[in-house]
Amino acid sequence: MKIVRDLVIGSRKFTAADAYRALYKVKEVQRSLRDFWQDHDALVVPTVGTVLSIDDVARDPLMANFNNGYYTNYANPLGLTAIAVPNAVTAAGVPYGVTFLAPAGRERLLTDLACAFMEAAAEPQHLRRVAIGAETS
Repeated sequence: MKIVRDLVIGSRKFTAADAYRALYKVKEVQRSLRDFWQDHDALVVPTVGTVLSIDDVARDPLMANFNNGYYTNYANPLGLTAIAVPNAVTAAGVPYGVTFLAPAGRERLLTDLACAFMEAAAEPQHLRRVAIGAETS
């Protein structure tokens, strides 16, 4: 695939020192988030940033996919575990979801949160309360 080829060729401009600087930056960000994760069990974000058409991806596959992962691209480098669940369907009939994130080791918590979220989603009256609460907070 051309996109993979372009990525590999483009990576030649980076040195081993660049890779280590990036790794040190990741570790610095992980340390800066310790207090956040002590105070919060999980983080909930949209699974994707927008709905893309096939034409959008064909025009610029790398940027389209990078932008669509706006809310989740950082998860793997920071060592976070995640689970995505369906949330709703757009007026155009396109499904979209939310992603629960937490530090590695909290997989059971995320599974429980995802199950509770999906159970609440099956009961429309609960979703309305959640949406109203989210809008007013």
